[in-house]
Amino acid sequence: MRDEAELLAVKLPGLVTFLVCGPTPREHLATSPTLACTTVSHTDNAAIVELSVLSESANGGRTATTIPFLFEQTDYLFNLALDPDNECKPRLLLRGQELLSGRRRIGGLNVYSVPVNFQSEIGYSDVELWLGSRRCFTLRLEIFPTKLDYRTDLLELRADLQMEVRSLVFELYGRTFQTLHRKSGQRPTDIEWLELLRGEFQKLTRALEIIARSPLQHVEVTHVLDRSLRPVRPSAEVRNYLRRNSSKCVQTAKGHFTAGGRSWLSPEVPRMSKTLTPNTAENRFVASTISRIRSRLGRLQSQLAGVPSRERFAQWTNFLTDADRKLHRFQTQTFLANLPAQQSHPAPTLALHLTSGYREFFSSSLALESVLEVGGGPLELPEKDLATLYELWCFVALASILRQELGLTPRPPTWLRVTQRRVALELVQGKTSVLSLERDGEECVRVVYNREDPTPTGNCRPDNTLEIFKHGARRPFRYVFDAKYRLQDDPDYIRTHHAPGPPPEAIHRMHAYRDQIVAEQAASAPGQSVEATVWDLGYRQWVQQTVGAFVLYPYAGADADKNRFVEAIGKVGVGGVPFLPSRRGEVTHLLRNIIQMSTDAVEDTAVGLSTTDERKRIEWAHEYGLIAIVPSREQLEYILRSGIYHTPYDKHRKWGLRLRADFILFLLSESKFPDQSGVAYQAEIKSLHFGDRREIIPPPPPSQRGSSETDRYVWFTLTKTEPLPRPLTYTGQPPRFAFTTRLAFKEASNVAELILIREPERRFCGECRLAGFDVAVYDESSGTEQVFDVGQLRLRFSVKKPGGPAVTVRFDPWTARFSGFGFEFTWSELMFRPKDCLAKALSS
Repeated sequence: MRDEAELLAVKLPGLVTFLVCGPTPREHLATSPTLACTTVSHTDNAAIVELSVLSESANGGRTATTIPFLFEQTDYLFNLALDPDNECKPRLLLRGQELLSGRRRIGGLNVYSVPVNFQSEIGYSDVELWLGSRRCFTLRLEIFPTKLDYRTDLLELRADLQMEVRSLVFELYGRTFQTLHRKSGQRPTDIEWLELLRGEFQKLTRALEIIARSPLQHVEVTHVLDRSLRPVRPSAEVRNYLRRNSSKCVQTAKGHFTAGGRSWLSPEVPRMSKTLTPNTAENRFVASTISRIRSRLGRLQSQLAGVPSRERFAQWTNFLTDADRKLHRFQTQTFLANLPAQQSHPAPTLALHLTSGYREFFSSSLALESVLEVGGGPLELPEKDLATLYELWCFVALASILRQELGLTPRPPTWLRVTQRRVALELVQGKTSVLSLERDGEECVRVVYNREDPTPTGNCRPDNTLEIFKHGARRPFRYVFDAKYRLQDDPDYIRTHHAPGPPPEAIHRMHAYRDQIVAEQAASAPGQSVEATVWDLGYRQWVQQTVGAFVLYPYAGADADKNRFVEAIGKVGVGGVPFLPSRRGEVTHLLRNIIQMSTDAVEDTAVGLSTTDERKRIEWAHEYGLIAIVPSREQLEYILRSGIYHTPYDKHRKWGLRLRADFILFLLSESKFPDQSGVAYQAEIKSLHFGDRREIIPPPPPSQRGSSETDRYVWFTLTKTEPLPRPLTYTGQPPRFAFTTRLAFKEASNVAELILIREPERRFCGECRLAGFDVAVYDESSGTEQVFDVGQLRLRFSVKKPGGPAVTVRFDPWTARFSGFGFEFTWSELMFRPKDCLAKALSS
C-alpha cells in the first residue's frame, strides 16, 4: 500500500478548511514531466486564502504550480471542516454534482469526508464550496493520466482517431466529389486544424512534388502587329483587322490580299503567337490553397510566440516552422512563383479529381476543411473519458491496419455517417458496430466492436472481435482484441512480469473469453454413410469459436516486449500487446501472422478439447483387425510356427475380403478346441500377398476343403503372434462378422463384443453398463458366410435391469436411430443425453 498523505489544503481562516488526501504521488512511467496548475477563485477580494499543495505553501497567493498529484483511477478523500459556529448548510459541488448529499457529519462535528475517484476522466475539474447562498471558493484541479503521456500520446490518440476515420471516409467516397461549399460555424478550430495538417502534411508535400515535376499547362495565344510585310496566315483576327484599317492599305503588285481584281498591301498585320503557360485554374487553386495554409500557420506561430515556457510546445513549434519552410519553398522555387496573385479562392475543377498529384492535393485540402464529430459534437464525449476513447481508437486503428496489410475494400459501415461537410462517428460503448472488408465482392475480414455472444454460462462482450474467413474454411476464425485502458507498473508487478503491462486479471479474462465463447452445433450429428466404420471423429455439441485472445494496453516503453504476457502469445495464443499511435509494430506483426496463416495452421493452434486418452481411442478405432476362424490344430501350429495366415480368395467374393487390416485375432471353435475355444491368439500383420496356393512358403498343411495348388489364395505375413492373457469366450454360435477394430478388441469382454465397431453401438453398450444394466450383443447379419462389409452388419442388444425383463434394442445405420418396442431415440440424443435415452428404453 502506498502512503496516504495530505495532498492539498485550502484554508479560509475562521470559516472553513478543505483538504484532499490520497496516495503520495510517485513517478508514473507513462506521464511526461508536466507541471500541474491549481487555482482558487471566486472568493471575496478581502478574504484571506491559504493554499498549500504537497505541503508547499503558495505564499499567500491563489495559484500553485507543482508536480502532478491527482491522477485517474485513484481513490481520494475530500475532507471538509467548517467553523463550529457556522450554521449555514454547506454544499460541496464537483462538476455540478453535490458530494455532501445524504452524508452526515462525523461524530456530531461540523466535519465531512467524501471518497472521490475520477475514473478515466482527465483534464481540469472545478470544486465549489457554498455556504447557504454564498460561494466561498472555486478550486480548479488538474487530473492527469497514468497510462498515456499527457502532452504527446493523448493528443496523438485523439488526432489519430480523426485521421483513421477520415482515411476510411476518403476510401469509401473517393470516387465522387462535391463542389466547394462551406457552412458557417463548421470550420475546424485551430487545434483541430493543426492536428489535421500534421496528419495530412506528408501526403500534401508528396502531391506538391508530383505537381512541381509535371504541372498542368495550357496554350496561350497572343496577337502582335508585324511590319515585316511577310505573308501571314489568314484568320478571323487578320480579316477583322484589315476591315477596320482598309483605308491604310495600298495597291501593289504583290500584297497581303486581293480585292476587286487588284492586290493590296497593309503596312501592319497581326501575327499569332502560341506559348505554354502553367497559369491554369488547377494551378491557381493549388497556389491559393498554399497561401491560405501559410497564412494560418503564421497566425498560429505568432500566437505561440507570446506563450511562456514555449519548450512545452517544442514539438508543435518545430512542426509549424518546418511546415511553413517547406510550403514557402514550393511557393518561391517552383512554377507557382510566376502565377498572378489571386483575389479570391478559385473553385475546384474536374481535373483536380482526375490528375495524379492534383487528386491527392485536393483530397488533403478537403480533409483540412472537415470536422470529425464524435457522440454528437466535435470531440465531445471521448475528450475526457480516456477508456472509451482508447476503445474507439483501437477499433478504428485495427481496421486501418487490416486495410493496409490486405489491400481490402471496406463496405460502408452503419456507424459512419457522412454529410457534405461533416463526418459523424457513431460508435457507442455497449452497442455492436461492424466493419466488413471484402476482396472481389467476397467478405474476407470482419471487425466487430462490442460484439455480444450468448453462451451457456452468460453473455460475453469483448471490445473488439476479428473474424477472418479463410479460403475453403466452413466457419470464420475468431480472434479477440480487448482494449484495456489499464497499465500496471508497481514494483511487485515489474519483479514478476519484467516490464509494465496489463493486470493479470485482464489476461485471465482473455482465457475465459477463449474458452467461454462457444457455438452450439446442429442438434443432430453430421450425416454419415452406412459404410462408415468409425463414427466418433471428435464431434462435439459445443465448438470453440475463439482461436486467440489478446489484451491491447497503452504502453510505448522500450521494454514492452520483455513482459511475460507479450511472450505468452506465441505459446498459448493468449497475452497482451502494447498499442498506441506511436507503437503499432507488435499489433501489425500479429495481424500479419494471423492473416497469412493457413487454415490447417490455425486449427493446429486451437486449444484441444479432447484428452490424450480420447485421441488415442479415436486412433484405435481406425486400426482394423480380421477375426479368423482356425479350422484345426494343425493349422494353428502352422500359423504359430511359420507366422503365416492363409485363406481362399473365392470364399470371400460374395462380401469381399477386407484387405486393409492391422492385426488378426484367431478364433478357435468349441468343436475343434474344446479346452480353449474363443479368441485365444493375436498377431500383427506385416504384409499381404495374393497368388496361387503353391506360392505360399513354407507350404501350408493340406486343405480340408480339397483346394488344389492352383487355387487363388490370400495370405498374410504375421509378426508378434502371441496368446491372449485372457481368452475371449463365446456361447452358442460365434459372430459371422469377420473384422473388428483395435478399440473394440481392447474393450471387449467376450467374442460378441468384438463387433461393436460402430461408435453409436459401442457407446450404447458402454452407457448401459455404466448405468448398471446387463447388456448382451447378438449378430443378426444375414447369410451363412462371414461378413466383411460394415454396411451389412446388424446387431441386436438385449438390455435389462438386474432382476427385470429384457428389452430388445436395434440400431439402424441408415437413419442413425435406436429403436425398440414403443420407443426410439437418435444417436445425437444418446451422445448428449444418455440418461434420458436409457430411461426411455427401459420404461417402455
